[in-house]
Amino acid sequence: MSYCRWSIDTSDVYVYADTYGGWTCHVAKVRRIVGEDFPKIPHLPIGGTPEEWEQWATDYGKVWEARQAYLDNQDEKMTLNLAEIYPKFGGETFRTPTAGEMADLLDEMSATGIRVPEGVATVLREEDAE
Repeated sequence: MSYCRWSIDTSDVYVYADTYGGWTCHVAKVRRIVGEDFPKIPHLPIGGTPEEWEQWATDYGKVWEARQAYLDNQDEKMTLNLAEIYPKFGGETFRTPTAGEMADLLDEMSATGIRVPEGVATVLREEDAE
């Protein structure tokens, strides 16, 4: 199960429960720099009605197209508009035996500037408590 994946604007980490046991986190080595006008993905309606999910899917499709258009319309220099993720985490893979330890590691990463989506550590800690 994946807890979060890389995203141009919100996540530098890809975290999942590993089929071999434990939890794995891959940290991006670089991050693409985009402007404040980069279209934002709508939040998932967790616990929402079927109508809310249908609206989310429609909105998501429109935003996805807008994001693609944004990237397609960047000049050639955009491909060079990357920032390396330097702290001790950039480009590395980490494994922990428990969800709680992964949550602690994600908090440590976040404190150094690695983008970890909000709520991921909380979900991992809740899972660890079960």
